[in-house]
Amino acid sequence: LQVGEDPAGRKYCDQQLMRRFSRSKCTSVILVLNISELQVSPDATELMSLAILFKFKDIAEQAAQQHGGDVVQAVQKRAVRTVFALMPSAVSAFEMAILTMLRMKEVYESLPPGTAEDVISLQIGMATGEVLDLGGFNAFGDPVNTSFKIAEDLAEPWEVCISPNTMEGIPAHMTRAFDFEVKEKKLSGVTISYHCQNWHTDAVRANVLPR
Repeated sequence: LQVGEDPAGRKYCDQQLMRRFSRSKCTSVILVLNISELQVSPDATELMSLAILFKFKDIAEQAAQQHGGDVVQAVQKRAVRTVFALMPSAVSAFEMAILTMLRMKEVYESLPPGTAEDVISLQIGMATGEVLDLGGFNAFGDPVNTSFKIAEDLAEPWEVCISPNTMEGIPAHMTRAFDFEVKEKKLSGVTISYHCQNWHTDAVRANVLPR
């Protein structure tokens, strides 16, 4: 049987894969930006940028594991400015994001004096739903696509953007201090609604943003 040529066969294979590997997860995508614009010599810039990138990946992986999740190895092992994590709940994903930001703040503060504030910045997207989890090596599904789209196309530097169903899973007392607001944007003809964390309030800047 050539499954690729048989719609019924493809459907059966998809069903078997989902039955075996489908998990309800909160996916979190964290992007690191602008780490190459350091005010040092070109040779030192490249080395320092790589050091910051791998430090970031290590920080995010530890934060994910500390809150009961883990990073997806297909992304983690590559020298790309992205961490992709599968978390057991919306609460754990939110806690992982905050912890990662706090620890990256420490990395920023260790950079040479005079480094611009936007040299290191994070953009985070979260979504929840059924995910095809291939044992932590890779993952697929609508929540994966949504979290990547939110992080890459909607989030501004130092923002956490969360899908509505993920936001419902986070108790209000955990988000109250961070001034979330509801936003809508149209991407590729589709209107996306999401909750955006305003990191520019005095309270958040004092505790999270680099100073």
